[in-house]
Amino acid sequence: MQLSNVLPIFLVFFLQGASTYAQAFGCKDNYQVPNWPHSGCVKMSGMKQELADVIPAHWNNKASSYECGSDANGYLTVTCCANEDDMPKQLPSDTFINNCRKLDGTQFTWPLPVV
Repeated sequence: MQLSNVLPIFLVFFLQGASTYAQAFGCKDNYQVPNWPHSGCVKMSGMKQELADVIPAHWNNKASSYECGSDANGYLTVTCCANEDDMPKQLPSDTFINNCRKLDGTQFTWPLPVV
């Protein structure tokens, strides 16, 4: 087989793996969020965008990790929450900011960034 035939196939596999890796995350054993072990995805909702609509993150079998990037309903922002009871639920913005963190452990600011 010629290199020109193999290279495009290799690139497809490489890019699929890279995109899966870039979107995958986990909170439970992440040292940056030791008190926020529950992996979730969030989007703003409500009449005035005053609520954080939080759902459990989707499990990605290929990456053996959680991800939010493929959610067709707009839950694209990754979050780690302290309580399993925080999801699936609509939380007031101040409750969300107190109970959940970014993947790097920093606190969210309101309004949430548009992804």
